[in-house]
Amino acid sequence: MNAPDGDATFARAEAIIGGSRVIALGERLRKLFLESARGSRSLAALRLSIRAFAALPAGERGWCAAIAIASASAGHVVMAAFEPVRARPTTPLTLLALLAIALAALALAVADQTREP
Repeated sequence: MNAPDGDATFARAEAIIGGSRVIALGERLRKLFLESARGSRSLAALRLSIRAFAALPAGERGWCAAIAIASASAGHVVMAAFEPVRARPTTPLTLLALLAIALAALALAVADQTREP
């Protein structure tokens, strides 16, 4: 961010913020995090998985998404069964939300499949 020409107040604020110890610490932490992430094996595995998923035909991607959403829904129901009874009324609402997401994912998969030659 650069100060507009002739705006001394803005330039002074930029100098104060630029010299801030908190900003310097944040910048060091950001660089450290980025360096750590670049060498991460799990990030490399994630990139490989994303490329493999993108290489699948649109129909298969839709089914993969539907299976993942169904698994998440089933896991949510199992985990909700361990909650106290008064917290369980949220389960049907959550399942409805997950169902809506699943239907949207399937609709996108079908739309992608009809666009392919």
